Amino acid sequence: MELMIILTIIFGVASAMGTFIENDHGTETAWAVIYTAKWFELVQILLVINLIGNMFKYNMFRKDKIPQVLFHSGFIVVLLGAAITRYIGYEGIMHIREGKTSNTIRSSDSYVLFDTRVEGKIYAAETPKLMSKISSNDFDMQLDIDGKIAKIKYKEYIPDAQKTLIEDPNGIPMIDMTILTQLSNPSQILLKAGETHDSKTAIISLN
Repeated sequence: MELMIILTIIFGVASAMGTFIENDHGTETAWAVIYTAKWFELVQILLVINLIGNMFKYNMFRKDKIPQVLFHSGFIVVLLGAAITRYIGYEGIMHIREGKTSNTIRSSDSYVLFDTRVEGKIYAAETPKLMSKISSNDFDMQLDIDGKIAKIKYKEYIPDAQKTLIEDPNGIPMIDMTILTQLSNPSQILLKAGETHDSKTAIISLN
């Protein structure tokens, strides 16, 4: 019983910390630091084991202990539901216009993508990775390019980075603009002189 109390306190404190971290540093940081952490998963597994064990240890399967059984069972169902969502479920966004169909969904998971083009062939690799503002984001990736191994290593994470134009007397003409069409959400585009952007409903070019 003492272990279950300790685990419940840890679970409650960690969940509260996750809420505060999400508020201050964003959802992705909260998931990276708390919700997908191995120690948090272990706490939940131990909680389920202890709840089931206590139900048998204290012989709760009796009429006079129905409230205790319902309480323990409810907690177990919630944790099992969370596990199913976490390990079996899939979360993403699908845009479907009225009267249209779609077979494409954009995953809500975060990935580090690594690709290159060599002699017309595209080589790519990816790894799931949540980037945190307050913890280590270290990772290594390898890409096999016709027997040659290309490596990418984490150096630094700059949160909320934005591209900006800096005036240069020797620079080239450029334009930074936001476009909105009926087929897509608002998007930021950056064009250099001579470049073209196809927004599906219009073609925009600079000079």
